[in-house]
Amino acid sequence: MKAGIRILFALFALLASAGAFAATIALGPVGTVTPTANGATMALTGGGSLRIDFLDKAIIHVEVTPPNGRTLSTGATLPMAAAAGTAEVFQDSANVYLRQGNLSAIVVKNPMQVLLLRGDGSVISADLPGGAQWDSASGTIVAVKSARAGENFFGMGLAGGSIDRRGREMTMRNTDSAAYEEQTNPLYSSTPFFYGYNAGATYGLYFDSPAISVFDFAKRSPDLLTIAAVGGTLNYYVMAGPTPADVAQSFAALTGSTPRPPRWALGYLQAHFGYSSAAQVLSLANEFRSRQIPCDAFFLDLDYTDRLFTMSWNPSTFTDYVGFNSQMAGLGFQRVNILEPLVTVYDPLWAYAAGSGYLVKDPNGDPLISNIWMGDVSWFDFTKASSRDFFKSALKLFVSTGVSGLWADLNEPAANEMAYVVFDFDGQPRYEYTTRNIYALTEAAVLRDALAEAQPGLRPFIVSRSGFAGIQRYAANWSGDTNSSFESLRVQVQVAASMGLSGQNFFGADVGGFLGVPNAELFVRWLQFGAATPFLRNHSMNTSPLREPWRFGEPYTSVAKATIEWRYRLMPYLNSLFAQAEAKGAPVLAPTFFHFPADANTHAQSGEYMLGSALLVAPVVTEGAATRHLYLPAGATWLDYYTGASYTGGQQIDIAAPLQQLPMLVRAGSIIPMGPVRQYADQVVDDFLMLDVFPGANGSFTLSDDDGKTTQYRSGIERQTPLAWTETTASVQLAIGTATGSLAAASRPWWLQVRQWPTAPTRVVADGVTLAHVTSAAGLADAGGWMHDSTGRVLLIRLPGRQPPQTVRIDR
Repeated sequence: MKAGIRILFALFALLASAGAFAATIALGPVGTVTPTANGATMALTGGGSLRIDFLDKAIIHVEVTPPNGRTLSTGATLPMAAAAGTAEVFQDSANVYLRQGNLSAIVVKNPMQVLLLRGDGSVISADLPGGAQWDSASGTIVAVKSARAGENFFGMGLAGGSIDRRGREMTMRNTDSAAYEEQTNPLYSSTPFFYGYNAGATYGLYFDSPAISVFDFAKRSPDLLTIAAVGGTLNYYVMAGPTPADVAQSFAALTGSTPRPPRWALGYLQAHFGYSSAAQVLSLANEFRSRQIPCDAFFLDLDYTDRLFTMSWNPSTFTDYVGFNSQMAGLGFQRVNILEPLVTVYDPLWAYAAGSGYLVKDPNGDPLISNIWMGDVSWFDFTKASSRDFFKSALKLFVSTGVSGLWADLNEPAANEMAYVVFDFDGQPRYEYTTRNIYALTEAAVLRDALAEAQPGLRPFIVSRSGFAGIQRYAANWSGDTNSSFESLRVQVQVAASMGLSGQNFFGADVGGFLGVPNAELFVRWLQFGAATPFLRNHSMNTSPLREPWRFGEPYTSVAKATIEWRYRLMPYLNSLFAQAEAKGAPVLAPTFFHFPADANTHAQSGEYMLGSALLVAPVVTEGAATRHLYLPAGATWLDYYTGASYTGGQQIDIAAPLQQLPMLVRAGSIIPMGPVRQYADQVVDDFLMLDVFPGANGSFTLSDDDGKTTQYRSGIERQTPLAWTETTASVQLAIGTATGSLAAASRPWWLQVRQWPTAPTRVVADGVTLAHVTSAAGLADAGGWMHDSTGRVLLIRLPGRQPPQTVRIDR
């Protein structure tokens, strides 16, 4: 592996120098051309081949195979249908021309050069002449493409720093990298996928290679984009866009979308490396309930195991583990157990797993033994069918003891140096440098299958430290072992935006930072940030003090409680965002660039992000700060979430940031559905739905309802209710469309809250019925009515009955 890395970086050094191409073989020229149903395959006279396919969702697949090369599968992509229409392929002495639908390609024969175009003739991606390079000695393969002046690059998964990656070199090599900093690279997971933005149009490029790879975004040469991998082929997919939303939808179709998580997984989740017994966890669970601080799950770290043995319970401290799980369930708590992809050499299971060939092997054919902080361990080989089957069978038995979900740890693998280790791949072995990046992906698929079989009909929950493109189909991710500092919090904001842009919608960071001891202010600011991300977990190292929300005393306990309660009130919005993510690939959380690409100021906006299309979130990442400076994207009007103050986009502002508030602004025209506070997500309470509307523009939203537990929504047992807000000078109207899906409508009151409404309306009408004006909220009953708070500039409307009307009109 180290040799492969040296070759890779040496190659980049050569590419940076004059005459670099002399050090490698330029693949090509193009010889025989064989049309296919949706593209063409071209033999290269110097050996190897070029293949181009036009696929559904405006995707072009390109694969350049060197002499005697073979495709190295990743398991990341899904089968894709061909593009609509008939492929046209023709050639002359200099070029090959391909077209299907609104996509086309031109291949210059000698020196070989691939250019991909949209139907309007705009160039999506262009190689340099002779830009497909190969080093026969090391197997390293390189693509050299044009990086146009003014072109920006976004994405690439788990990484801090500016969201615009231009001028940066990034390595894809899954690495256990604790206490990382803003520019640390590589990190725990790899997503070789980026958005390119140029001349008002966006495209995407996904490099489908499991090999360790490096992307040079115009760093070594200001006009070159270079991609190199230690082995395999140049196998990539280009998404034509032209909007970021189009690219996201194409990438989700190609690698899979994020399924709706169980509703409890969107709640507040508590963890600590050091919860040493069932009695301690039960005591803490009861304290959450007595303090009425919402919480949905406890994550059990290695403390629950018997001497670190895999899939075991400690017989002394978790004696009655079935009873423990039952008691926790009775209190409304799920249990998520950590699971390592390894077996220690002291585990009685090791000899059996080794003898059965279930473990990764060293070059001599013996089970590899790595020394990590857990001691000497060996790794299960999830690329081998028999190993997968054994692990899945054992895991199903373990889950049957009452486990709710799984926490996949150390799956980079955590031994960062595993030179020449052999993975089986069902008789087609590969070394570590073409396997490491997809190890967690192969494990997560096994875990997902085990949970699906052990808990039939339920939505599986898995959170993984490592991953690759496609991991979103199986698991959430978290950002690994972070420092407890305001600087680390600042970096986590960047990382979250990048992961959301890169297809992983279910992502978060350990509240307070995993390593170290946060002060009370840092804990609260990090909790506020976490409450506005998809995955909200409080977790800490076993050398850190306990960090439950009440540990810092007042006023911090009250602020923490209110923050968590807001998270639970936001559940209808979050659930709806995840429904959109699964259906359309729309990011739950994304940088402002995604929603406002035409505003060049968003291209470097890395300290704020959008939660859905409505909420602009500006976490406080500076100790002692009482205000927050930020940029408001142009093209929208923005309202302060707390005061309703209105701002025109395209300007820098300062807003108040007292300790008890997470600074947020809302795009005018947004509809944010809210619900009641619950102590856990599935608690039965007096339900209601509050549509929180921020006026100033027309807007729409689709409210998604489902049972929050099962996968029945995929069979249509759900409700999708379209909401539309329109404004005129005389009135405004909320239209509640006809719901689709077969789930019965919940019987609950519907409320409408309109922010920044300066004076009382002359009339409020629901389906033609004029609603009564009352002077206090206590007067708002099933018959419906409205009241106006002139001080807060809020109009509150109780819609009549327990089912919504079709229209609500507010006359100014």
